[in-house]
Amino acid sequence: MSRSTKGDSEYRDDQSTVIRCRRFPVDFGDLGRLSEQESARIVREKRPGVWYLNPVCEVFAEEDGPKFRKVVMKRQAEWFRLLSRQFKSQWRKVREQCSAMQRAYEFDGVVIVEGARLPFDTWKLVFWKPADGGG
Repeated sequence: MSRSTKGDSEYRDDQSTVIRCRRFPVDFGDLGRLSEQESARIVREKRPGVWYLNPVCEVFAEEDGPKFRKVVMKRQAEWFRLLSRQFKSQWRKVREQCSAMQRAYEFDGVVIVEGARLPFDTWKLVFWKPADGGG
């Protein structure tokens, strides 16, 4: 897998799977706004593929698979590290008090697959198989 640019990036594997990443500026005053708006736009426009969005990035692939999941997990971990630097462990306490979709938009990320918006944890439970390294 190779990275083509610094901020936004595109990953390719040997099977020509393309995974695109786009970064967003973080808005600590309204964490979930951008991921909620972007995910609504993707669903409304019936954009194909599988998408992952959190408050600081968007990941796209034509289909779900191990390479997409690897990039998603990396982007989620980067976001969690940023939250920990900004808020120490306090963000985890706030996260636990949120509804599933609020937690997805503001913290864990939301996945769009087949036109449905799913919280990250739901997507992982439903779509990942043990052989895929998930669930």
